[in-house]
Amino acid sequence: QQQQPQQPQQPPAKPPARAEWVEHKSKDGRPYWYHVPTSRSVWEKPAELKTELEKALASCGWKEFKTKEGRPYFHNAQAKKTVWQMPEELRRLKELQQAAGDGGTPVAAGTPALTPDGASPAGAGRPGGASAATAEEEEAPPPT
Repeated sequence: QQQQPQQPQQPPAKPPARAEWVEHKSKDGRPYWYHVPTSRSVWEKPAELKTELEKALASCGWKEFKTKEGRPYFHNAQAKKTVWQMPEELRRLKELQQAAGDGGTPVAAGTPALTPDGASPAGAGRPGGASAATAEEEEAPPPT
C-alpha cells in the first residue's frame, strides 16, 4: 500500500479584520468596539465594520450634535458652518440609510464620551485615552 505524499502544511489563515473587533455596550447603553489584537476600545464603529452607507455618512462633512436641551444642530468643520436645519446632503444619506434598514451607529455625538468602564479618560473624553479629537471631530457650538 503506497502512501500519498503529504501536502505541505499551510499556516493558519489570518482571521478577517471583522473578527478582530467585538462590539460591547457601555454602562449608559452606548455601543463601543474592542480590538482584540491591540486591546484598544473605540467609540466610533471601525471602518472595516461599517456598511457602505455608514462610510458615506462618515465621510460627509456634516455632523449632527445636540444642545444641552437636546435640540439638534449640524456642523461642517471643513466649511466652517453650523446650522439648525439638516443639510440636504446629510438628509439624503440618512434617508438612504433608513430605506436600506441600516440604522447604523451615530457618526458623531455632542456629548462627552466615557471610557467603556465608565471612567473619564485622559484623552479628551475618548476611549482608551486617545489623543485629542481632530478639528472635524470636535463639537462645535450651536448656531446663534
